[in-house]
Amino acid sequence: MNKRTLLLTSCLWAMSCASPEGKGLLATPEGSGAKVKFDVFTQPLPELPLPNDFATRFDATSPTRRRVNASMVAATKWESETRAAIDQLDGWGTYQSITVAFDKPLDLQNLIKRHVGDDYDSRDDAVYLVDVSPDSPDYCQRVPLDLGEGNFPLVLERPSYFTNDRAGEQLIFEDREEDANHNGKLDLGEDQDMDGVLDHPNTLFPGDSKFHVLPFYERETNTLIMKPVMPLRETTTYAVVLTRRLVDEDGRPVQSPFPFINHTSQTAALQPLHECLPKLGLGVEDVAFTWAYSTQSINRDFLAVRDGLYGQGVLQRLATQYPAEVEDLLPLRDVMPGSTVNVRIVSGDAFRQAAIDLLKGTASSLTASQQSIIDSQKAIDFHVVFTFESPQFFRRVDSDGNPLPLTKQIFELDPTTGAAFTRPEKVTVWLTIPKNRTGPAPVVILGHGYTGNKLDPLQYGGYFARYGLATIGMENVSHGVGLSASDKLVPRALLASHGLGAMFDALIDNDRAFDQNGDGIKDSGADFWTAYIAHTRDVVRQSAIDYMQLIKLLRGFDGVKTWKYDANRDGKKDLAGDFDGDGVVDVGGTASINITGGSLGGIMSMMMAGLEPQLDVAIPVSGGGGCPTSAFAAFRAGWSKR
Repeated sequence: MNKRTLLLTSCLWAMSCASPEGKGLLATPEGSGAKVKFDVFTQPLPELPLPNDFATRFDATSPTRRRVNASMVAATKWESETRAAIDQLDGWGTYQSITVAFDKPLDLQNLIKRHVGDDYDSRDDAVYLVDVSPDSPDYCQRVPLDLGEGNFPLVLERPSYFTNDRAGEQLIFEDREEDANHNGKLDLGEDQDMDGVLDHPNTLFPGDSKFHVLPFYERETNTLIMKPVMPLRETTTYAVVLTRRLVDEDGRPVQSPFPFINHTSQTAALQPLHECLPKLGLGVEDVAFTWAYSTQSINRDFLAVRDGLYGQGVLQRLATQYPAEVEDLLPLRDVMPGSTVNVRIVSGDAFRQAAIDLLKGTASSLTASQQSIIDSQKAIDFHVVFTFESPQFFRRVDSDGNPLPLTKQIFELDPTTGAAFTRPEKVTVWLTIPKNRTGPAPVVILGHGYTGNKLDPLQYGGYFARYGLATIGMENVSHGVGLSASDKLVPRALLASHGLGAMFDALIDNDRAFDQNGDGIKDSGADFWTAYIAHTRDVVRQSAIDYMQLIKLLRGFDGVKTWKYDANRDGKKDLAGDFDGDGVVDVGGTASINITGGSLGGIMSMMMAGLEPQLDVAIPVSGGGGCPTSAFAAFRAGWSKR
């Protein structure tokens, strides 16, 4: 056999063994309507509907068997490292927007007619989001989508923050006309946002108010933006279904970019639509285009860490390395050596008098609200400040001790194998104990707001004490009290005049904030909410883990375990949690543990409600809009499976 014959035979054999060409759910009908944009060669990133499992890669070590697959080739190191972190995600967000662009404008009035003001009645919807995971409790159920219903307001509280800010009522869409001379060309000085495009208001009709910007469609790119009203289930596959009811400005149904109504690589994942669509009054023949995406796992890391804190699972070493116990019960009173006074507690009455003098030292008279706070302090028996150690799952510095960029300050944790980086960090707690208790007092953990600190018991501790509740203030990652050395002088002196200088030091000098801009003052929470999205995600997750450790510590005050302190000086170790040495645990144990807080505190309260089964009540206040809702729902679902 000559080489030519051998080559021909080999080619024929290979062709006969090759997989048959993939097929979709249904051939794309003929038409000339607006076509879905799907171009994998677009730079800097492919242009395709998102989220989309087409933009993932297989990974056998992933809980979902996939990872997001974004190119790490970028113009900046920040973006490249951010994409590297994104590529570790094992699926898409449970509450993220769904976007799909077209090559022609859509009929927006048609969309509004079908989707707005009908209380999410889906009978004539143009687009659907459907659970297509057969093992899901919500299999074949649709998820309501917001296409301008107002669940996600865009208007800013302030139109500008800095001198050179471009005035605007919101940040996402264009709300001002840049064509100042109305000649249809981008002239010098008209490009106010410097994007190289002559921008026009993103409104339904020309001349509409800047407060009527379209929230579900971007005219500049013909992009439809759909937002799930409810958070999705984790590790679940969903189908986005664009029906033939979705039409362009000429009334023609939108078109698939492929010979079929779906990409053939997703046909298997979309097969359940044959069963699901009839339940929605539809058939496959009603679909113009569809694609699938799978949500990421959310609670696996948390479950592994919490189990580890309690000596279970792949991270069980955490229970030994980081025992949940009081590390240091800080002295609060300035007492000479040899005194028998318990320097580790301060009575509520002593602190109240010091607080009165402190407020009078900064103002000529007390306001009504200040007087109310002072009066509420009468219900507090005593104050305590203690520290504990919590495992941190992200690095702050490199091997040489130099600060890492925030793109590198992210979790190093594999919840499957248990491989993880950890380091200890001291967390400080301010605890107020109510009067008239007959056993361990129930406790309320106060979550502070962004850039706040553990000093919230000063405002709220007395009010909770009136109802028999102890109060805890504790800082989230990077938060603390940002005072200069000169700012500390007067308040410390005033407290020291009451013998409480040590209490000032305990509260102000022991926190988690640090100087991030080199001006000599701690910057509370400066690296918490930032553009470094992976770091932001992980400081929130880390703060939740710190609360877990605190709650385990409180439950450890079981009336049996002792600690190294001897408040009553009888030569015996006191019960752990017996701060005043009267032989009775003051807080924790079997008493209820609750959490509340506003803003960031509301976010953390939501998260902990789903994460921590030892919590009894959670009352989030203004918890950051929809951002944490998906986490709460997914965590709740995760615990319901345990």
